[in-house]
Amino acid sequence: MAARSTVAAVTAVALTATGLAMPAAAAPAGPDGSFAAPGSLQWQPARDRADRVLQIIASDTPVDPVEVLAMSAPSLTAALYPQSLASALTAWQSSGPFTVTGTDDEGPAAVTQLETARGVPATLTVHVGPVGLIDGITMLPDVPETAGFADVYAAVAGTGARVSMLASDADLHAADPVAQCGAVFASGADDVMPLGSIFKLYVLGAVGDAVAAGAIGWDDMLTITDDVKSLPSGELQNRPSGSTVTVREAAGKMISISDNTAADMLIHAVGSDRVEAAVRSMGDEHPEALTPFPTTREMFIIGWGPDPSLRKRWADAADLPDAAAAEAERRAVLAEADTRSLDDVDLQQLMRTPLSPGSVGWYASAQDVCRAHVALQQMAARSDAAEPIRGILAENPGVQNVDGLQYVAYKGGSTPGKLAGSWLVTGDDGASHVLVFQMASDEPIGIIEQNYVFGLMEQALRAFG
Repeated sequence: MAARSTVAAVTAVALTATGLAMPAAAAPAGPDGSFAAPGSLQWQPARDRADRVLQIIASDTPVDPVEVLAMSAPSLTAALYPQSLASALTAWQSSGPFTVTGTDDEGPAAVTQLETARGVPATLTVHVGPVGLIDGITMLPDVPETAGFADVYAAVAGTGARVSMLASDADLHAADPVAQCGAVFASGADDVMPLGSIFKLYVLGAVGDAVAAGAIGWDDMLTITDDVKSLPSGELQNRPSGSTVTVREAAGKMISISDNTAADMLIHAVGSDRVEAAVRSMGDEHPEALTPFPTTREMFIIGWGPDPSLRKRWADAADLPDAAAAEAERRAVLAEADTRSLDDVDLQQLMRTPLSPGSVGWYASAQDVCRAHVALQQMAARSDAAEPIRGILAENPGVQNVDGLQYVAYKGGSTPGKLAGSWLVTGDDGASHVLVFQMASDEPIGIIEQNYVFGLMEQALRAFG
């Protein structure tokens, strides 16, 4: 994670539906006396600003952007644009309520030690400029130093979520999926757990297969239409309908920024049948958990749309007498969802309400994810046409500071109450390894907890360096 600084960084992001948002940096501010806050928000010391921030993030009341803007120095507002301090405070609310465990004030900086609702230790630092406006703010988890994979697992499990984790050696030349992932550490690695946006590995595999077969090309154009647009994470949903992107651009955005619209466009381009076939060919031992394979748009409409009967029918399908009947019923639910509008999805519920176990989504085990990563590397190695897959997977490493690794492929994801991450890495010694974790909870997993877990995973990855 980013180094702690009294004036440098702010986690200025909102939680997204199926992608993990990482911290954004704000530059240090210099003296600026050209702006004064109105009324009761005139000059205040750092501790007063910090206490007000604590009041805001401890509340369920929506953050007032006007108040927060008045508390912020222009330099901070400019550095965070197009995000804002208000969006950061909204994200931090997801980790509350907080318990303050200590304070330490030095001149223009107020430091508060606290614990989140899940017991994760964190430090809030608020820095004010000469006129008493906030020109720097951080909320960073205090990630403990760990001695190995077992310690990392214990720290993640300490958040109270159900956790699976796999650290594995990876044989990129093995034809037998069983031989591809040799566990170094495993806990619950065979349990079928939520994937979040890790499902996009299978979409990428289907695209690679279609490209290798000549059914589609990386330079082929895809058209953004109203009926394929999804919800964030991502950016393609914001482009005008009728805009086009190449298959390569869509695949890159699907993996690097977890663009949901890009994923849905690619599923439509290659066909869900090919994606479901990729699940099997990539070594998944629980293909029934990904069949049928929903789009993100379908998942949002079923999971958080206004019609509870769709959610119930999807869940009840698991109790039907045979797998074929269950699959047929779920395909009927997807077809019904395709007739509904995304405008009816309750965005507040989407941000805060976890789906129940067995609800619509994507599920696999950590071992399945390990084999999917190996399968993608093998696909890229055996076909010149599919070779871009290797670069696509490396565009976003998921963590910031891992030395001793010459290659890092990453995909992670989240929905409320669910968090997952997966890496295939190659060290300077040429050996490859895979790290996977999955978390599930009946309560949301806040942004501070997310950053805490990824800080722990960064330490785990160093063992492969």
